[in-house]
Amino acid sequence: WKEIVFIVETHGIELLMGKNWFNFEFSDDLRSFLTQKDVLKKFAELRSLENELDQIDEDLNKIPAYKNATTQINKLNLLKIQSTESEKAIPEISDRINELNIEIREEIEKMIRLLS
Repeated sequence: WKEIVFIVETHGIELLMGKNWFNFEFSDDLRSFLTQKDVLKKFAELRSLENELDQIDEDLNKIPAYKNATTQINKLNLLKIQSTESEKAIPEISDRINELNIEIREEIEKMIRLLS
């Protein structure tokens, strides 16, 4: 625990001062908080839970059906993004087509006048 307290003391004040959750001015305040509030025990429990979740994720990824489902979900999300981007491009393309149609009509009219 000494190493963890040292790391948290060294970096914790700087990191936690950016949040409005705590108000630590000195490393002693932070050390006192860690040791009096049983934070290290909670930290260890969270790390254990994180490891369990990682193991569950690893086990799930070994199941072909799960892996296939996540692959399909990722593809679906990619297609949704592509569809949204395409929908944004349609009005621009439509405007450009209209501009080109006008230019073509103007050129046809010029050619007809020249040929007459």
